[in-house]
Amino acid sequence: MAGNPGGGGNGDLPPELLPHQWILCALDLTRLPPVGSKVRYFPKGHFEQWAEHLDAPPDGHGPSVICTVTTLDVVTAAHAPYAVVSLTPAPHPHGPHDGQLSAAPAALASPRPSNFLYNIKRFNDSDHRPSISLTRVIYNVLPTHGSGLNTRQLVMVDIKGRPWSFTHDKDGKIHRLKGQWRAFTEDKNAGVDDEVYFLRGSDGRLLIELRKPANSQHAAAERIAAPPPDIAQEIAEAARLSSEGMEFTATYYPHKNLGKFFVPLWEVADAMGIQWAAGMEVRRRKDMVQHSTQPLYSSQEVTGTVRAVTDSTWRGLQVEWADSTTSMVSAWELDLVGGDGDPAMNKRKVDVAGPSEPVFVFGTDLAVRP
Repeated sequence: MAGNPGGGGNGDLPPELLPHQWILCALDLTRLPPVGSKVRYFPKGHFEQWAEHLDAPPDGHGPSVICTVTTLDVVTAAHAPYAVVSLTPAPHPHGPHDGQLSAAPAALASPRPSNFLYNIKRFNDSDHRPSISLTRVIYNVLPTHGSGLNTRQLVMVDIKGRPWSFTHDKDGKIHRLKGQWRAFTEDKNAGVDDEVYFLRGSDGRLLIELRKPANSQHAAAERIAAPPPDIAQEIAEAARLSSEGMEFTATYYPHKNLGKFFVPLWEVADAMGIQWAAGMEVRRRKDMVQHSTQPLYSSQEVTGTVRAVTDSTWRGLQVEWADSTTSMVSAWELDLVGGDGDPAMNKRKVDVAGPSEPVFVFGTDLAVRP
């Protein structure tokens, strides 16, 4: 069945994302492979994102293609954030892994923080001034001033990775955010009833992003215009162009919760370097986005046991989870449960320089303060 015109899923009902779900999607998009990085594109994963609209994958879809990320556009849509990525196949896109690309950026090698705090500021008519009162937000998110200090410089990063410089002033119990506040609101086209999300990871990094009301006219128009305009065409074009070694475009929606279908080459190489076998104890990586209709307050790890190993790279492991459910997952979504001496665990050590821009690696176990 061909995709119908529409956008945002070609007729899908707008997902009713709760604030914490929207935040998880936004954080997932901050972890996408940057422009210039090498990735493995999995056509089957691309197809799975829209499988309910299509009968079968189009001809030409192979198991995977090595590509370079050429463009990446992240969009903070009110109904559901998404990304549009352009990928260019490598000269030998179906060849073996490049050993020089099997190391992680150093910025991703540090322990993954598992918690973050967030707060929401709803806009009113006075919030377009050069400064804003943040008395409530300060107690939940922003770092405290040092002893005897009334001013603190802050840098927050938005979903696109752009830094914004602010000055946090304290006058008794009154806290104000100055600096690039007006520039931020103008850039985001902020209006009354819009929401600004302030987040702080357990590693101290700060994220700021604006969300339009999901029931606004702006959001409705934004959703209709969301890509792809035709699902079947996007999938077919990706299959044809990737097989011909030409650049192609794909749309990624984190809220569909099916996993990224363009994965850093080093992640795939490291994961497939492990000798997977039935009986291995595993846990789902904490930076893998998992959405829920209920707020996620638990910090418990999601653990399970490998029950079967297939010859597929994409979703090649059958895992039985602690709650007795079973699912097929990709190896890079998992960490082995074991000590430091486990040889497979040591494969995740890295020794290359990472990108200069901040990289958010917030986990999905939330410590949320509304």
